[in-house]
Amino acid sequence: MREFVEACRASDLAAIRAALAAEVIAVCDGRGVVHGAGPVSGLVAELLCGQPGTSLTVESVNGSDGLALWRAGQALVVVAVDVAAARITALWIVLSPAKLRGWRRG
Repeated sequence: MREFVEACRASDLAAIRAALAAEVIAVCDGRGVVHGAGPVSGLVAELLCGQPGTSLTVESVNGSDGLALWRAGQALVVVAVDVAAARITALWIVLSPAKLRGWRRG
């Protein structure tokens, strides 16, 4: 997970892809399901990388390690992560502002 977060912070698409299982899925509200390391790494890059004025942190999401992308104290994206055999097998991505209202930093 740590390597994945650092890869996202560095916008390192090759390292993001390397952290993903070949058959990874991403389930994203409003966008449906994305299958495979290539397409999922592209989605991750679009949502979590290179966004001005944001910070990416590791957070507890549904009782496990996950990610949150923040701007001005408000979560823009929250991601629950499933891992097996040291690779990310699933990403559960929430983008809906209504669903993220409770995710604030003081």
